[in-house]
Amino acid sequence: MSSFLVQNTVELATFSSRLIHRFSKEYKEVRVSRGGDVNDTWLPEKRSKEYYQILVSSDLKRQKLKLGPHYQLLFPSQGSKTMSLGNDFGWLHYTWIDIGTPRVSFMVALDSGSDLFWVPCDCVQCAPLSASHYSSLDRDLNEYSPSQSSTSKQLSCSHRLCDMGLNCTNSKQSCPYSINYYTESTSSSGLLVEDIIHLASGGDDTLNTSVKAPVIIGCGMKQSGGYLDGVAP
Repeated sequence: MSSFLVQNTVELATFSSRLIHRFSKEYKEVRVSRGGDVNDTWLPEKRSKEYYQILVSSDLKRQKLKLGPHYQLLFPSQGSKTMSLGNDFGWLHYTWIDIGTPRVSFMVALDSGSDLFWVPCDCVQCAPLSASHYSSLDRDLNEYSPSQSSTSKQLSCSHRLCDMGLNCTNSKQSCPYSINYYTESTSSSGLLVEDIIHLASGGDDTLNTSVKAPVIIGCGMKQSGGYLDGVAP
């Protein structure tokens, strides 16, 4: 057997390749060496408006391929318009979303630095909801209540997304959450629940279609710090 294996050994060749980003300096050099135009539209100036437009366009094409023909693009049911309210958190942008059944509208901050989606809910100590506290609002803000939504479900401490499950007395208890922010000593705490968020789907040449997507949200019962002073909705 040994002799047979030695005589029939096949030498394996190892191949390797390098990935080069299409906007990189190295790719420009390769393109020029092959007779390409280094100033064409595929090579915009880094961090320019055209640079990000091409990245977004490419990403959307990939997402369409992943989603297939049924759902092309997804966006909030009220549209994807965002707004900056010019408050003490001037860098925050907001949009309107609809949650629950029947649907209730909430203005939410688009905070890319946080993975928690929470809204004022069954308030014990919430930030002001009246438009009179904010110079740029034309309507009062809503308060979410799980008991008023027929699609709301309790999230138990045994759920895989319950980070504070070890603080529970039993696995069937509602999952608590608490998050502290760095700005203005702000915080939010309450319970996690599951409900639906109302989205719309549509392509460039199709009518918008309603989509109800399940989502885990924080029922924000208590806020602290700058929120209570009305520094931002």
